[in-house]
Amino acid sequence: GRRLEVLLHDLLALSRLEAHGLELERVPVSLSAIIRSSIEASDDRLSQKKLSIEGELEDVSVRGNERWLRRAIDNLLSNAVRYAPAASVIEVTLRYIGDEAVVRVRDRGPGVALKLRARLFERFVTDRLDADGTGLGLAIVRSVAEHHGGTICFVDVTPGACFELRLLS
Repeated sequence: GRRLEVLLHDLLALSRLEAHGLELERVPVSLSAIIRSSIEASDDRLSQKKLSIEGELEDVSVRGNERWLRRAIDNLLSNAVRYAPAASVIEVTLRYIGDEAVVRVRDRGPGVALKLRARLFERFVTDRLDADGTGLGLAIVRSVAEHHGGTICFVDVTPGACFELRLLS
């Protein structure tokens, strides 16, 4: 039912992005506004788990496709919410580093198993504990990053997991 629907939706999104990525309309978009809006949309899930969001968002803009950038941010935030322990803090920061816009999303959850780290951004890679995920969320983030001339990487932190999205500003 619902899980298959989400899986098909994600697969379709990924194949659409890979097929038409280079044709993406790129306009100046406020990354800080996208992040704030994504956090607002996650409000119910945040309050269910008593999670709080902390971190500084600089006023950062990039040239890009707003819909796809929003999708990438939603996926990163959704992962953090899924893995964060109840009543913990998720850190979301946005700043310029040189000529790049850098988004970091960090949770205080179990982290990522060593054996998965090298393949984290491939399709269908997920840990077995994750009954809700499709294993496509981070593959979509990577594809969005690449089509915007950027990168996504896993940053080793303890406790938890941290993902860093870098885009040319």
